[in-house]
Amino acid sequence: MIKNIFILFLILCFSICQDKYQEHIDNVLNGIKVEAAKKVLIDLPLEKQNNPEIIFLMALLEEDGEKSIEYYMDLYKRFPHYTYADYSIMKIGEFYYAAGLYTQSSNWLKKMVLYYPRSKYLDGAISLFLNSLIIIGNKDTAFFYAKVFDKQFPKLNVNDKVSLIIDEISSAEDKNNINNQSLISKAADVLDQ
Repeated sequence: MIKNIFILFLILCFSICQDKYQEHIDNVLNGIKVEAAKKVLIDLPLEKQNNPEIIFLMALLEEDGEKSIEYYMDLYKRFPHYTYADYSIMKIGEFYYAAGLYTQSSNWLKKMVLYYPRSKYLDGAISLFLNSLIIIGNKDTAFFYAKVFDKQFPKLNVNDKVSLIIDEISSAEDKNNINNQSLISKAADVLDQ
């Protein structure tokens, strides 16, 4: 009986701590009370830093983008079923995309479709994933995945997104070709003179 009461007490204490950190996470995600969340992390003993809420909070509050990505990666690898694991993947994919590392970005964003198909970040992840594939020159692969995703997620209109991406890239390539033709024409005129 005493053993059961002790276990119940531990569960209750853990639950209260979880709620405390969740409140800080919610505040930071909403852009409020950020300083209070930072203070909680400063006062935290090292042994508590193995908690997924703490790792996620550290990732959110970290000002150095690369260090933040390390926290997100650590969180995903150690706690893949954590509530914000999909958020972590999205942030990692966005980071690599923004850095121009499209292959790494596509590798991370593909995890969203494979492991978190019900994520609220799925739409954005698919768009960046397909965009990454197209940018690195894998248009056929992007079309293949677009067809698969369109069947798997019909509400997302994946084919329309791919068409828009291709149109934008084609438009940019056409402008470059026109500019190149113009430069070639001017160079030919100069040579004729």
